[in-house]
Amino acid sequence: MVTSVVTTSGNTTCMDFSTNQWHGYVGGNTPYGLWVDGPLHPWRDAKGTPTFITGHSEGYRYNVLSDWHNGHTWTNWNAGRHWNSPRDTVEGHYANRHWIVSPFARGSLVVGLTHHEFYQSSTTIGGVKGFNSHAHGFNTRWVNGIGYVRSTNDGQAWTVPNPGDFGQNHHNVRCVLIPEPWSYQSIDTAYGFLHPSNIVQEGNYYYAFIKVRNLPGNTTLLDNGFTIIRTSNLDASVGWQFYNNANQWETVINGCIHAGLTDDTGRAAYAAEARAIRNFRSKLKFLTEQARADGKGASAATSRIISARPTTPTTAVVLMTPSASIP
Repeated sequence: MVTSVVTTSGNTTCMDFSTNQWHGYVGGNTPYGLWVDGPLHPWRDAKGTPTFITGHSEGYRYNVLSDWHNGHTWTNWNAGRHWNSPRDTVEGHYANRHWIVSPFARGSLVVGLTHHEFYQSSTTIGGVKGFNSHAHGFNTRWVNGIGYVRSTNDGQAWTVPNPGDFGQNHHNVRCVLIPEPWSYQSIDTAYGFLHPSNIVQEGNYYYAFIKVRNLPGNTTLLDNGFTIIRTSNLDASVGWQFYNNANQWETVINGCIHAGLTDDTGRAAYAAEARAIRNFRSKLKFLTEQARADGKGASAATSRIISARPTTPTTAVVLMTPSASIP
């Protein structure tokens, strides 16, 4: 984490947040409060004023009225916290720690994608829940997802969909992308979806890039990459699409969350089934292309592989890999 904002020319410090009263620690040395744990993604508020919120599970909002180079001219300097993330340590609730990273404004309505962190082994420090205990090594057993928040007053206050409602059909709407549960991976390497980019609009769609840390073949070999997602309805966390390995847009259905919150076997089964479908599609595509290359047509190759399709009826797809590295 960093404590200051600098310009790109000459690395001039324009704001040192460590001088602010809200910058602090819990338990002696654990960062808490006003910290900058990610790039600033400004937006313009309803009056056209450049505005940003610090990227951390505790967010502080600022207006830049005149000079980006002089942080002492930024307003709301001592206004206090504008975002205090839920800290629910149940993995299936997807409500532990959310960084507001990607705000997109339409008037005073601001929608944001979040960077969400769950730690399989968490701890409470100074009365604050949800920190990584590092019980299994530094920054291990760490699962990341992409969440969704809204503000109706220029980012002065934020809400998550269905706060506190962890029913089987509701808690999924807090996240745009949900990785496979840790119980399925069961290894120490951090994985999942991280650090969304700015949201940009092109035509009728809104797009964002997402960093992906994937464990292909359920191994400890870490595959870093990115994927692109889009939606035509920025007012909903569900219904986003990702660009798949068939070069097509596919709607995200966070299938594993339809299992019970404590049903690790069921959630893992959804994830495994989705992986089987992806593998089937990839092999079918490969055989089809191979048959075409051989001049034999696709029908024979297709008929040979149909029997490999999972027999369990499927209504869910769980995105786990960037389009360039689907196993």
